[in-house]
Amino acid sequence: MKVIYYSKPFFADCDFPLIKEMQTKGINVRYYMPIGYNFTSSSILETNKPIRKWGIYKASKIKEMEKYKDCLDLDKLYLICGRNRKWWPMSWLLWISLYIHILLFRADIIHITWQLHGLEKFLFYLPFVSKKIMTVHDPLQHSGTINEEGEEKKRVRTFKSIDTFILLNNQQVDVFSKTYNIPNNKILVSKLGVYDSIKYLKIEQKSIEKPDIMFFGQILPYTGIEYLLDAMLEVNKVCKNVSCIIAGGGHIYFDISKYADKDFIKIENRYFGISELAGLVSNSLFVVCPYKDATQSGVVQTAFALGVPIIATNVGALPDMIKDNVYGKIIPPCDVESLASVMIDLIQNTEKLNLFKNNIKSQWLSSMSWKPIVENYVNVYGKIK
Repeated sequence: MKVIYYSKPFFADCDFPLIKEMQTKGINVRYYMPIGYNFTSSSILETNKPIRKWGIYKASKIKEMEKYKDCLDLDKLYLICGRNRKWWPMSWLLWISLYIHILLFRADIIHITWQLHGLEKFLFYLPFVSKKIMTVHDPLQHSGTINEEGEEKKRVRTFKSIDTFILLNNQQVDVFSKTYNIPNNKILVSKLGVYDSIKYLKIEQKSIEKPDIMFFGQILPYTGIEYLLDAMLEVNKVCKNVSCIIAGGGHIYFDISKYADKDFIKIENRYFGISELAGLVSNSLFVVCPYKDATQSGVVQTAFALGVPIIATNVGALPDMIKDNVYGKIIPPCDVESLASVMIDLIQNTEKLNLFKNNIKSQWLSSMSWKPIVENYVNVYGKIK
């Protein structure tokens, strides 16, 4: 069995341990990842400077990737680097080169994780391929997604070419099936395992004046950050020794003026390198996911991999991932009063917070192995010859 796994840099934190387990299982998988002309960082991938030369590069040849040499076979991870857009003829040459590169591998299966567009669609027309698999991280698009209409059209076009879909939670199977008219027998339900690639990083530990409550991730309308900040105004009336940090790039979609003079609120609207981010998360009391809507979230996997509890809203698969009063707390979405009350309780109740941390270490980590996840994938791919 030969598998082409074609994914995006922002899924590297979950793809790396998945690919590692596939390779351990004996699946002959080539992992391809397109990166932009100016690419330097996304998820757990970071380079000191952009490659800025079109071509297909083994990750083993990229110095910054050396830290992952024990995580997966870097000789089978290929970074596809495109040229600046004004050099569009080079794009054709690059994709012709990639087509030949993949063609010579004679793969049985194509597995993608994101909607294809432009020249990427050639992946659907490779000879020898008997199955086309897609992991759908977001069964429904988040509200406020950039170019939401255009991305939805790409999703629909891509879905029409897929044989089997992998969803990462049970809750959205029916709505996904009905929305896109996909039979349930074409849908496999799996889950995300532990993001253990983070253990290969050198985590930056910084001294802090106050313990932090933290939000991290992209700043987009669906994330509900304004409800967290309003709750923090209430928390500060009772707990003066705690601050809140919002860490992530994106568009500030709400009025931040009423928080500007609050020394207990820090809004860092920028990209965070994974080592810096991991340091901030591991130092925090707990993480808050105040989402208005969601599917599952890699934020949960990252925080739990670092042993940090979460307060999250009752949307998507978050209640199943977090389990109320086991690994954190579940609250109603868009409810400042409930969020503030739970935050105050966890700040003041060290025993409960420590219980959640211990549960994450003793229960969650052992239940999030990638081995059974890959066994499910093997059932989709077919028996290994």
